[in-house]
Amino acid sequence: MPDAVIGYVHAGTVRAEFCASLLAVCMEGRTRVRTVIALESGPNISTGRNLICREFLDRNLAPWLFMCDTDMSFPADTIDRLIAAGKPVIGGLCWSLSQGERYPTMYELTEDEGGRLAFRRYAAWTKNDVIKVSATGAACLLIHRDVLLAVEKTSGDPAAPWFVESAVGAPLSLMGEDMTFCLRCAAAGIPVHVHTGVKVGHMKTQMLI
Repeated sequence: MPDAVIGYVHAGTVRAEFCASLLAVCMEGRTRVRTVIALESGPNISTGRNLICREFLDRNLAPWLFMCDTDMSFPADTIDRLIAAGKPVIGGLCWSLSQGERYPTMYELTEDEGGRLAFRRYAAWTKNDVIKVSATGAACLLIHRDVLLAVEKTSGDPAAPWFVESAVGAPLSLMGEDMTFCLRCAAAGIPVHVHTGVKVGHMKTQMLI
């Protein structure tokens, strides 16, 4: 297996489940983890994500960056299986909550009646499959370094080359930085995928998996 670097942004502390997952990936996984880039950040997580990407490109030679969030849990073979899928940008199957209902962070780009861009959540998918999506979250996301180089070039945004919150057209509404990254990948001609067989836990009021 090729080498990888792990990067995550934290607010000063991390969950025990995340710590155990990180140790398992480093010690039990087959992918050699070259280093872990951990950056403390405030509420502006996009800056932390961009700094991780910059350090990964400038100070490391590994081909893969595994970006993860500190409220997640994931199996020891997560990086191995994502790399084996052979896609330049690929995430695990993660869940979140909306009004008490869980939903997968798999999105299809659509237009509303006014012609404004919108994201529709997936309601069904095939199990243990690699599925092309318009966007997914960055909570468990494997990115090849060539993707970061291409997106940096095409985004033309020196302040936030990869991740930044963006307007979505509706008043007082912003698109998350991870969604913007996926759209920037598409603009650079790079598809985004989700591996539905790589199941990732997300700690909210309860562990979602």
